[in-house]
Amino acid sequence: MSRILVTGSTAYDLLLTYDGSFTDSIDPNALDSFSVGYVTPHFERHHGGTGANISWNLKLLRQEPLLVSTVGSDGGEYLALLEERGISTAHIEKREDALTATAIIGSDNREHQITFYHPGADAKGSWPDLADERENIGYAIVSPRDTTIMGDAMQWCRSFGVSFLFDPGQQVMSFGKDALLRSMESSSGVVVNAYEWSAVTERLKMTEDDLLGRMGGGLHTRACHRSPVLQS
Repeated sequence: MSRILVTGSTAYDLLLTYDGSFTDSIDPNALDSFSVGYVTPHFERHHGGTGANISWNLKLLRQEPLLVSTVGSDGGEYLALLEERGISTAHIEKREDALTATAIIGSDNREHQITFYHPGADAKGSWPDLADERENIGYAIVSPRDTTIMGDAMQWCRSFGVSFLFDPGQQVMSFGKDALLRSMESSSGVVVNAYEWSAVTERLKMTEDDLLGRMGGGLHTRACHRSPVLQS
């Protein structure tokens, strides 16, 4: 069976839920002195990260993902969990000079969300030599992590003739315009949500039709609603 190459973050997610609405504490006339605090009675800690989550879901679909990612000095427990779930950690780099990437996500009762993301070890990661794995790889998914490594992953795919799905996620605004357009044009498909798609078209100063004409295809995710396929 051909494997699916997955690169993305491996991170810890800290989820905080506020029982009220964030906007109740924000005075639009005092944004220059903006300073708010919220008491969050609900707290959860999860194993997250785009790469790890995608790999786990592929595993549930009886696939054998090849995960390329990075953890920090506190990532040993996460690596053990991945191995326990049958996901190889052979190409997950462990950095002793940083902590594992961490997302702190606050939500309110109106589904507003504020996220603080510390890239940690992922910002110090590197792309491995996968030449020996090429014959086993049938497809690739490039999901949000350090943009330099995302670029290295896509360049590797182009060099070795591996089709890839590009999922820029929250890194949309971190890519330069030329790099973002090239990534979308050279991918076999792009996955974005409504906000990200709007950010892409705005950043590239292109209409939706013009951009679709230069893409291989895409999927526009809409949470609980139908997710249309983007076609030129």
